This record gives sequence, C-alpha cells and structure tokens, in this order.
Amino acid sequence: MAKKELKMHAVVSPAETVIVSAYDESGKAEACTLAFYMVSSHVPPCVTIAINASQRRKTLKAMLHSGAFVLGFPSTDQVREADYLGIETGYNTDKLKNIGFTTSEGAAVHAPVINELLLSLECEIVHTVTVGSHMQVTGEVKRILADETVLNEKDKIDIRKLRPIIYDEEQLQYLAVGEKVADAFRETGDGSPSPSKGEPKNRPSATPRYTLKVYPQGQGNKIYRVLEISGRDTLDKLCEFIMEAFDFCHEHLYEFCMDNKPFSKNAYCYDPEGEFGLPSTDIAIEKLGLVKGQKFTLHYDFGDDWMFTITVQKIEDEKRTKTPKLVKSKGVLYQYSPWEDKW
Repeated sequence: MAKKELKMHAVVSPAETVIVSAYDESGKAEACTLAFYMVSSHVPPCVTIAINASQRRKTLKAMLHSGAFVLGFPSTDQVREADYLGIETGYNTDKLKNIGFTTSEGAAVHAPVINELLLSLECEIVHTVTVGSHMQVTGEVKRILADETVLNEKDKIDIRKLRPIIYDEEQLQYLAVGEKVADAFRETGDGSPSPSKGEPKNRPSATPRYTLKVYPQGQGNKIYRVLEISGRDTLDKLCEFIMEAFDFCHEHLYEFCMDNKPFSKNAYCYDPEGEFGLPSTDIAIEKLGLVKGQKFTLHYDFGDDWMFTITVQKIEDEKRTKTPKLVKSKGVLYQYSPWEDKW
C-alpha cells in the first residue's frame, strides 16, 4: 500500500458539527458553529471545544464572560442554519433571530438553550487553555436535554434518529452518518469483524478485567470479598454480583460514589424514577477510567445506608469474555439482624 506525505495542515476530518451558545454582557444570546469538539471525561462528564482565538469571536467572548455555555447538536435538516452560524459574526447582526432560532435559559447554568436543536448539553466552564490559534474550553456537563424523538426505548440517544451533521474539512462539505458496520466492544464470534489475514485468531482483547476487593465500612478487615469482573459488565452487574457475594437480597436503590461522597455530582445512581438526577449505573465499567489502587464506594439501600468500599487491586487484559468470579471470601455479613427473620 503506497503512502504519500501531505502538506502540513490541521486534519479534522471527519468531525461532528456542533453549535455553542452563550449570553453576552448584555444578556443577549450568541451562537456559533464548531467542528472542533470532543468528549474529554466520563467522570465527571466533560466536553472540550476549541474556538479560533486569533480572530474576534463574539461567542467566545460571551462564554468567557458568563462562565458557561450550551452545546447543541444540529440535525441534517438544519445544515443551512448551522452553516450560517459558522460564517456570520454576531458583531454585525442577530444571527439566531435571522434564522428563526429561539432560546430558553438553561436550568443548570446561565446560558441559552436553542429550542430547535434536538440535543443540548448545559455546561459550566472548568478549564481554558490556548494552544496555537485556538482556545480550548472544557465544560463540565451539568444537564442533558434531549427531544423524545431522538431516544430509543431505553431513553438512550439514538444517533440515527438524531441525524448529526459530519463536517469534512478536507473536501469542505457536510455529510450524514452512514450505516452500522459492527457492534462495539465485541470479540470475534460476537458479531464483530474477523481478524485480518495473518493476525492471530485469539488475539488479546483490549477489554480490561478488574480484580476488586469489596469490604463493608466499619468492619475493619474481618469481612470482605475479592472478585473479578469484566470491563464490559455494567455497574448494575457489579452491584448485583456484590449483593450475591455477600448473600444480600438485591431489592433497593443504590449508587456508586466515585469520589466516595454520597449523592455527589460524581456518582452513578440506579434511580428508575429519576428522582436524584444523577448519571445512570447502566454504564460499562471500562468506561469509568479506573486505575490500580483507586477506591470508590457502593452506597446500597438509601434507608439502611450500607457503604461498601471497593479497591481496584488489579487490571488485566481479558482474553475472552468471562462471567464475574468470586476469588476470595472472608466473614459473614447479615443484611438483616437474625432476630428479624423470626417475625
């Protein structure tokens, strides 16, 4: 396969097209279209955008003044509006008014939500840095607002329903998302592509397998469980297995506190009614970015408040999919006092 060295330039193809909006000093909503966007953290959820700081950018000035912004995702039927917001300047005209877009103030941050966009992330600025021509702005996501029409039956965003716009800077054109080619995070045999010719068929998977030590707080080292679990399993599965390992009835609400503080913004909560407004526990463990030695807490049953400390003892590559495994068990823990069973 022949390779050719290209002229030095910023290669940003393909890139998802987003619209960032913010209030200026007078309270007026400003907005511009960007293609320099990425997810930059799972816990807490953060996004990073980059705006050319070498030129006058009214939306950037508004963001820095207010300390917040909303990241909106236009659909393919809004490509003309998105393109306009990227080439016109707010110093000359009211861009949003010109294209018929309306706004509402965000519920979590002081920034305007564009009502016509189907998905919006309300963000608080937590970090800025200038790299070359662009200022990178990182925002912690404080609220996700999605139109029901882009959700699946599990209230997950369906990218095919959202119909995002993909920007191709190499050809200066906008594209739509193509067809599905495979399931993600799957080994050969589970529907993913087979190895290329010459590759070993049983090559190690990039999926991590975690060894975790779990012990109830207040019991010292007298009671604990050591278990192994795949990074593909979710926090829901981890809680289920911990309850099974301690012989608990699994019938209560719970949360995983990544900073060991109950109900903090860095928690994942099993909360079917959405009462607590925290991220869901239906997330793969491998997406948490765990490292060896890290500790986090399972807060189980918001009435009895069982607190389990979880320590990451080992992280290895998982060569094939395995079910969770109990490696070591010490001591007995009673979920309910023995006398309660007599009633």
